[in-house]
Amino acid sequence: ALGQLSRLVNISLSNNALSGTLPPDVGGLSQLKWLNLQHNQFTYPRTGEARAEYDSATSICTGSCDCYGIPPNSCSAFGEMWIVSDEYPMECISCDSTTTILIAISVIIPVFIAALAAFVRLVLRNPSA
Repeated sequence: ALGQLSRLVNISLSNNALSGTLPPDVGGLSQLKWLNLQHNQFTYPRTGEARAEYDSATSICTGSCDCYGIPPNSCSAFGEMWIVSDEYPMECISCDSTTTILIAISVIIPVFIAALAAFVRLVLRNPSA
């Protein structure tokens, strides 16, 4: 269906609550210059056949087509709990609430310790204050 639109140049499917997998025939749209898939609920493929289909669908994004919502720009095509991997910029990683909490704690604790150390130094230098 979509692959038959061989002259398609721009397509925006953002904010449509689309789900399932990206159709692999998107990769065959050789004239496509702009693809926007942001803010949907597509299934992010991790392995196997689904991953091969995803790679086929997004192959145009490594050429002359500007793609949004998928790596390396973002992962919002897969929902709000996905972010681009720092280690592998063409991959998305799940950012569940546990991960978010651990990241927050790893930032807050050192800041608290540094503030406490500064306070203790201030008190030791000025005991009457």
